[in-house]
Amino acid sequence: MWVKMFTATFAIGVATGITMEFSFGTNWADYSRFVGDIFGAPLAAEALFAFFLESVFLGVLLFGRKKVSHLFYVVSAWLVWFGSCLSALWILIANSWMQTPAGAELNADGTEAVITDFFAAAFNPSLVSRYGHTVVALLIMGAFVAMAVAAWYLIKKRHEQAAMKMMRVGAVVGILATCVMLGTAHASAVVVWNEQPTKLAMMEGMYDSEVPPLYAFGWVDEENQKVLTPFAIPGGTSFLATGTWDTEYPASTSSPRPRSTATWWWRTCPWGSCSRATTSWWRCSAPSSCV
Repeated sequence: MWVKMFTATFAIGVATGITMEFSFGTNWADYSRFVGDIFGAPLAAEALFAFFLESVFLGVLLFGRKKVSHLFYVVSAWLVWFGSCLSALWILIANSWMQTPAGAELNADGTEAVITDFFAAAFNPSLVSRYGHTVVALLIMGAFVAMAVAAWYLIKKRHEQAAMKMMRVGAVVGILATCVMLGTAHASAVVVWNEQPTKLAMMEGMYDSEVPPLYAFGWVDEENQKVLTPFAIPGGTSFLATGTWDTEYPASTSSPRPRSTATWWWRTCPWGSCSRATTSWWRCSAPSSCV
């Protein structure tokens, strides 16, 4: 079941990835010409190093269970996982460079961005926090899928011993990864403040330069340019981003911006982390699943 589920998601990723590759040329041709020297390299590396690693050893998982040794089969499973993480790294190198470009300069006529330092471009300011956030999210997703499959086996009274172990491991990984997720999310937000302060102001629904409060929940009234919320901690966002309670942020109206209401929905993430941690702890502490 595990291999079939992963293969389905892998196939979807391949199909959508190929479509996206063509979209760079059909939808964003000018951008592709401008940054192709930088943007194309990590995408090519992802295909050469990560995709083929995943696909080769996924083939072993699909067709080689009775044809290779148990050790080789287990190693193949770990190499598929490693290939997935490597794939995420190369893709996020490209994506993060778009957010916080580094290691590049314009050519003589200003028509093309040319790479000057590969490692500076690859390990740009937002890569580490974004990559950590992505990998931890991968672990959380895997943990909850494992618990779901284990629960299905327990309900059907099939492979109960293995399902119990699966439930325990999934619950523990879910708790730990969710706690780490809060740290990686905070690190990502700090990078946004340091590198893209206007973007963070937009995330906070700020229409005027001010010391931003920390909103637990609320709604952005775009027509009247204010946040409707019953609860806020004065200076809370300033403290989380800079360690002080009185740092003033530039207003999001100082530059063209998308709808603030859309960017506001990231606030569901902390509540989701709390609910995931609670669910994992409950499953791990339940006598029927983790004894």
